[in-house]
Amino acid sequence: GLGPRHASDTSQLLLCRQEILNHVLSDIELFVGKLKETSGSVSSKKKLKKKKKDKERGVLPPEPEYETCFQKIKYALNLLGKLKPKLQQPSAPDLVRLIFSTLSFILSNCPWPSLASSIVSPLLTEAAIDLLDESLEKKDCDTWQSLGKAWHTTRAEYPGGQFIPPYIPIFSDGWVPPLPTHRENATHVERPPLGSQNHAASRAPSSPPQLMQAMYEFQARNNKELTVVKGELLEILDQRKKWWLARNSAGERGYIPNNIVGPADQQPAENSMSQAPSRSPGLQMHSTPAEVTAWLRDMGFSKITVKCLGVLNGNQLLEMSQEEMKAVCPEEGRRVFFKLSAVKSSLGHLFPPGASACRTVSTQKNKWT
Repeated sequence: GLGPRHASDTSQLLLCRQEILNHVLSDIELFVGKLKETSGSVSSKKKLKKKKKDKERGVLPPEPEYETCFQKIKYALNLLGKLKPKLQQPSAPDLVRLIFSTLSFILSNCPWPSLASSIVSPLLTEAAIDLLDESLEKKDCDTWQSLGKAWHTTRAEYPGGQFIPPYIPIFSDGWVPPLPTHRENATHVERPPLGSQNHAASRAPSSPPQLMQAMYEFQARNNKELTVVKGELLEILDQRKKWWLARNSAGERGYIPNNIVGPADQQPAENSMSQAPSRSPGLQMHSTPAEVTAWLRDMGFSKITVKCLGVLNGNQLLEMSQEEMKAVCPEEGRRVFFKLSAVKSSLGHLFPPGASACRTVSTQKNKWT
């Protein structure tokens, strides 16, 4: 007969993790293939002049690709920690030793000696660390220890670990794991501090998922910004400022306005707003309650939301924090806040990194997250 649903869910989760692991290992293998081509071309021409050798070494992959590979190696170790009881031929310890052999090769061909040690996210889980302890031979164990605290400390033990966003990989072939498991993966893979898992849903609005989708197109205006295409999946690396640091599937990094992205499962904006959220129909800081009401109706919000928020003027509405918005409108607060972010952008509330902050409203009390 049919077993309990929990058993079925656990089985599905294990299968999904195995599929994710296969994609992670495949991407690591692709990167190693690039490195082998490069190192092979260099070693086969040892007699060439140094100048020629230096030219050959120029074809090494760029730094962001090394970073991505180191992250995926750590992520693979976390997955192996969870899959250990289920894996046979090869076993989890066999795969760990294979991964460390690969890691040693990558380290010996990395032009940035301290790069691997600087890769914090994802932090390893206790299960992954236990697996490494029991699987590695002395040589590989020495390599592991040489990588520093970020490679053998759990999230709970790492300084400020609770503030490090969960890691979600972006795969070179564009594959994305099924969303429910993806979310489960994001909240559980790195074992957040005790108690935080129970509040994952309530914290979601103030802690956006790390893998997000571009709701609008954005054209970079300088080399610090990142051009994105509507519908593109982005890895959000840093959300502490008004402009977020993002990385695309090609490994390119740069800053984007935080109001042009949304959850990975959300539909991108309709054509009328597809270029950028720069046009906000009628809403200004000086808008009257009547104009606010009209704007809320134009945006398609429910009657109860229009009634609750339509008593405010533009300045009051724009200065509401996300938490205040959700308290007043539990059903649509998050969506209203997302729409207001577009308005704030057009009114000059978002500035690129390094831009003058003197234009921002000095009385603004809330923090945009």
